[in-house]
Order: sequence, then structure tokens, then C-alpha cells
Amino acid sequence: MPAGRHFGGGAGSIDSSGNTVTINQTSRGVVNWDSFSIGGGNCVVFANGNGATLNRVTGGPPSVILGSLTASGSVYLINPQGVLVGPGGTISTNGRFVASTLDADNTAFMNGGPLTLSGNSNAAVINLGSISSSGDDVFLVARNSVVNMGSVSAPNGTAELSTGQQVLLQDSSSSKQVFVQAGNGGTVVPGGTIEAKGGTVDMSADTFVFPFGGTTVNAPQWNISTPAFTVNSGEAQVLSANLGNDTSVNVQNTGANGSGGDINVNSGINWQGNASLTLAAYHSLATGRGVTIANQDGGNLTLRADAAGLDNGGSITNRGVIDWSRSTGIVNALSLYDMNGTYSAGTLPANSAWAAAPGSGQVTQITAYKLVNNVADRQSGHAFHRAVRRSVAQRAQRQRAVQIADFTQYFSAVSSA
Repeated sequence: MPAGRHFGGGAGSIDSSGNTVTINQTSRGVVNWDSFSIGGGNCVVFANGNGATLNRVTGGPPSVILGSLTASGSVYLINPQGVLVGPGGTISTNGRFVASTLDADNTAFMNGGPLTLSGNSNAAVINLGSISSSGDDVFLVARNSVVNMGSVSAPNGTAELSTGQQVLLQDSSSSKQVFVQAGNGGTVVPGGTIEAKGGTVDMSADTFVFPFGGTTVNAPQWNISTPAFTVNSGEAQVLSANLGNDTSVNVQNTGANGSGGDINVNSGINWQGNASLTLAAYHSLATGRGVTIANQDGGNLTLRADAAGLDNGGSITNRGVIDWSRSTGIVNALSLYDMNGTYSAGTLPANSAWAAAPGSGQVTQITAYKLVNNVADRQSGHAFHRAVRRSVAQRAQRQRAVQIADFTQYFSAVSSA
């Protein structure tokens, strides 16, 4: 059971009875502990109303939760030696639950505003049990490693797993709540099943490794942000499977850490359904020879180069096949490529029966656009469009001339008869 405690902020009482420890509070509070673990069959109850309790472990052992932790409000558990929720461990709060190896400032916590977690601990936060918040969010944060092999549930909030040396937590009902302010070049390994029904799964890391057995994301939208991204066979299988399960995927390259920010598709991505795929490269995007990206149904595809709009010479090169011949969706592709970059279309089979949706403004099923970054680009674009309009007008004039000639010839023939 937790031991050696005293309040470091706020006020309250801590009672022990049998196999239960109860922390009583009426608002926010900070409790410093020599150790904080819960053995199997034991229970810790935070009767903290709608408030929040920050628990800081100042002793040597990691926190091991094998019993149960419940709270009427929010609970923060900070232990630089690590936090492990065992296979039989359960954590259930009505408010926010945070487990972290990074420390927080007492004053900032008591003020209730944005909270920065920081530290140099190499210990991990590991969940093998069950963590849930019925009314708020779940955040698992460490400097180097966060591992979830159990279940994390936040049906009325967000569940976020983050690694970094400095991480900012803030309250926001309409945007992201966790920001890694100082990262460590970590790896995200998204195994098992990740579920956000009606919501969005966001992942950001220096490196992504899809484990053997794959990754299942049950959500309308899955966003991946990473410096560079290569689609080999493992990545292609994961993307195809999730797209086929109606999860739209957006891969965004950042170009950080000197990566160059390219997306290379070396293996085919194929799915049936209405989910959409976006591959947005910070610099250039390329598909390899013999590689096919295809949809059967109403899925859309967006391919972008120079996605940040920096005029960095990003190009789109399709050496394979983008096959939308059996799809009613669109390829706004090869979508945005840099004004100073190049565009190689490759093979683009389209659906001959495709028709634009009313009011969509879409003219063709597969469309390429150039990105205008400055006045010179705009003038170049205007010149291009003037040339297109002139060509169209000239073609129309030729058609009218042919029609007039045909009519004159027909009229002469009729008159002679």
C-alpha cells in the first residue's frame, strides 16, 4: 500500500482501514509519498470530489499497481522510477488520470492551468491492466518509453500516450491537449487495437515501427506525423487493412532532424471502401516501379509534395500505377506539387463512368494542381491558364469553322438539288 505521506499543497486527510486507503479532499491537492504501490486485492480511493490530486513519489521504488485505484475526480501519479499497472491492476477515475515519470511544479498544478511535465528519468510507464476515465482524459507520459499492452479507455475524452523530455498538458475540448516541447527521437510501436469510436487517433514520433501482427485502428481518422515515411510491405499491409475497415489515414511528413521529409511508396496499397488516404510529403513523394495504389468503391486519394508550402522544390514522381478505374472517388493528385518541382504522372487508369458530384467543381476524376507560393508563381499560373483558355478558344473557333463549312457545303448541295 502507499506509505510515508504528507500534503505538499492543499489540505485533506488520509485514512486506512483494512485493505483500503482513502484520500479525502475537497479541491486540488498535492501529496508526497515515500512509495506508492497497490498490491493485489488492495484498494486506494480518492474521495476528491471534482478536484484533482497530484501524487509525487519521492522514494526509490517504482509504482506497481496490482490492485485497484478509484477516484471521484482527477489523479496524477508521478514517479521518476517508473509506473507499472499490472495484468490485474485497474484504475478508474471520473476525472483525468495521468501517469508520468516526469515531474510537475506544485504551484502550476494548484493553479489549475496548463501543466508542464519535465525530467531526465529513463524509466517507463507500462500498462498491462485496465485504465479508464469515465468523464475526462487519460495521459501516459515518459521521457523514453510508454508501453500499452492492456486497455486504455476515455469514452468522453482523449487517451494520449506521449514521450519526451518536456511535455505540456492543457485543457482543450476542441484541439490537441498534449504537446511534446522537447523530444528525444523516440520510436512509436503501435501494436494491437487502438479504438476511438467517432474520434481521431493522432500519432507523432521520430520513427514508426509497425510490429508483427499489425496495427488495428478503430476510428474514423488516423493521423501519423513523422519526419520521413517509407511504405514497405509491412506498412502497406497496415494501411490497406485499416483503410478497408473505413479508417481514413493521413500521413504527414515534417522533415525534422535532417530527414529530408520524403515519402517513398515501395509497396502497393489497395483497399475497398470509402475511406480516404492522404500522403503529404514535406519535400517529395515517389511511388516505385511496379507499385499500385488502388481503390474499389468511393475512396479518395491525395498526394502532396511541399505540403508545408515552402517552395522547397518538392516533386511528385509516379513510377507505378494509380488505379481508380473501379472507384467513384477522386484523386486530387497528384495533388499539390511545388511550383519549382516536377510532376511525373505515370500510369493513371480512371473510371470511364465517373461523374463529378453536383457543385463539387471537380472537372476530372484525377487532377494535378500546382502550388502558388509567391507573385511570380501566380503570374506564371495566370500565364498558364491564359494559354489554356487561348487553346480552348482556338479549338472552339476551329470547330465552329468546320461546322460552318459543313453547313455551307450541305446548303449548296440542297440548293442544287
